[in-house]
Amino acid sequence: MRLLKCMVGVAVAATLTLPASAQSVRWDMANEYSDKTPHADGDRMFERLVEERSGGEIDITLHFGASLGFRSKDQLDAVAEGAVPLANTLAGPLAGVHPIFQLSGLPFIAQTFDEARALHEAGRATYENVLADHNQTLLWASPWSSTAIWSNGALQSMSDLKGVKVRTYDELGTIALNEMGMLAVQLSWADVVPQLSTGALDAVLTSIEAGNGAQFHELLSHYNAINFGAPVSIVTVNNDALAGLSEQQRQIVFEAAAEVEDYLWSIVDERSAANVQVARDNGVVVIEDFPEDMQAAMRAAGEVATNSWLSRMGENGAKILAAYRAQTGG
Repeated sequence: MRLLKCMVGVAVAATLTLPASAQSVRWDMANEYSDKTPHADGDRMFERLVEERSGGEIDITLHFGASLGFRSKDQLDAVAEGAVPLANTLAGPLAGVHPIFQLSGLPFIAQTFDEARALHEAGRATYENVLADHNQTLLWASPWSSTAIWSNGALQSMSDLKGVKVRTYDELGTIALNEMGMLAVQLSWADVVPQLSTGALDAVLTSIEAGNGAQFHELLSHYNAINFGAPVSIVTVNNDALAGLSEQQRQIVFEAAAEVEDYLWSIVDERSAANVQVARDNGVVVIEDFPEDMQAAMRAAGEVATNSWLSRMGENGAKILAAYRAQTGG
């Protein structure tokens, strides 16, 4: 917390508590990931829609690549305290705050993007309640392409996985991959390339788009598309900043957020296919077929992680999964 208070000066351009009659609002928006992701496209779309519809009254400045000094794990507190009024945050690293942030990281539960959205919607009310306790409001959630393992060499059996040092983005990934025989370590995205470059990592669990954006083809030769899951990033706004808007300005913000969310979910299939082709064009070997015994063993490892999540979530977790399965028939 002290660190965040010291960093408030980084985002001094943000105006958090203008009266409802204010005509001009300046917000900064943090994002740990690069400006080449679809989430960055969503941020730019939001910025444009809000500026146009407010007649320039709401001016948002976007900051990518953790340039404000915040990793995803820092951003919940940063928004809560007003160090930055808006943030686009990978949900998984917030699991220490509440297990709901691990929902989209449940291994091998959602196997399509329609299922991934249904899973998020099943837990949305819990997301909103937890965020309200941290002085912020959920604006939208958007999916990453399905996560899988970038590596040097094909991973086609459980023995191929044994002892491989792999980066994960949340606790559930760490549990599942360790169960699969790998040596998993949870790292923020900004720390991944330095660790790869020094040989501290052999492989990375992430999406194909994130790997392409980080030029992984220069460091890793294979993308093993195990369809681990489709994690989401969430965009939240500080409630004091929101209260400083007029009613009309708040409506503009919420309507723009809903449009961005629908757009990002609508393009994820096409974007994922395009990213597979980009990887192949860059010489990456994309592996999409795995032996049935390997798939079964990976699903069993995923169940260990899911059971760990259920033990933390309690009855609410079971209700969320039941609602998801009723919706999808899964």
